[in-house]
Amino acid sequence: MQGWSDMQVDEHGFKARRRDNFGGLLNSKVTAVYPATLGGEDRLCPICTGTLGEADVPDPVALPCSIKHVICKGCILSWIDSQGPDKASCPRCRERVFDNQQEIDDLKFGLINGVYELDERYTAYENFERSCADLDQELAEGDMSWFTVTADLFIRVWDILLDGVLLEEYNGSTAEYLNPALSEEWDLADDEFRLQAFKFDGVGVCTRRFFEEMVERVYGAFVGEFRKNGMHGYISGDETDQLARDPANAECLNIRPGFKECFKRQLNRTLRFLQLRKCGCTPGLHKHGLRDYYDPNNIHAYAGANKHRNCIDGDGDVDMEGC
Repeated sequence: MQGWSDMQVDEHGFKARRRDNFGGLLNSKVTAVYPATLGGEDRLCPICTGTLGEADVPDPVALPCSIKHVICKGCILSWIDSQGPDKASCPRCRERVFDNQQEIDDLKFGLINGVYELDERYTAYENFERSCADLDQELAEGDMSWFTVTADLFIRVWDILLDGVLLEEYNGSTAEYLNPALSEEWDLADDEFRLQAFKFDGVGVCTRRFFEEMVERVYGAFVGEFRKNGMHGYISGDETDQLARDPANAECLNIRPGFKECFKRQLNRTLRFLQLRKCGCTPGLHKHGLRDYYDPNNIHAYAGANKHRNCIDGDGDVDMEGC
């Protein structure tokens, strides 16, 4: 199947939407049928009504629901594509073609035997984003579980995920300056994130509270920069109150659109990575397909992401009470 840059455009200049690569999984579900064994109406495809086995209606296959429910393969592929793999059903009896939820999820998220492999239909950035589907299924900001912060590992994972975000290509329809991860705000937030990670090093934290604390401290750094530049002298009393009470939503900071969502997504993915991407088959960080994993039994192997380790000041007290 063609990649995005190679797809043909329609008369309006729009590129065709992408489709799940369900052909491989379908092959394991259907059974090839010899057309001569069919008779009467069974020789007609119920979708295109063509005669199965003729030149324009090749490759008849029986669906898993019944050996008598035969359709040409081209039609069943289009049929599943139009309905979606989670709703696709036999056009004769309406029984679902795919009845295993794990297979459906793997199909949606591009997994092959549980491993996310490169899909050449997509760009490197799109492959990365699809590979993060497991990290995006749930939000860390709603997670009440506890974990112990290992700053070096935390930052290594942050950097791995950030490298993926920076794979996005820029062209006439996507401007580079619109990517919050390439902004000056991101540079300040990234420095503050690293500093705070080492302040929490070795501390047991509630995931939700830690998420909230990191967002608060990053926006606290924005407020500090705002005041250092004297900008607080040009805002109203109401804006001053909001700056003190809720800096993450203070419009006077003039943070570029999309930054907060981008930062929170990056933080969410980092926290979810530490929960989900554990694998002890190989020491340290390693890959299965395009996804990175870490060995939870060898935490000390992740040293080296130690920017700011030696510049923590006396204001770095950690308070995670109230979870």
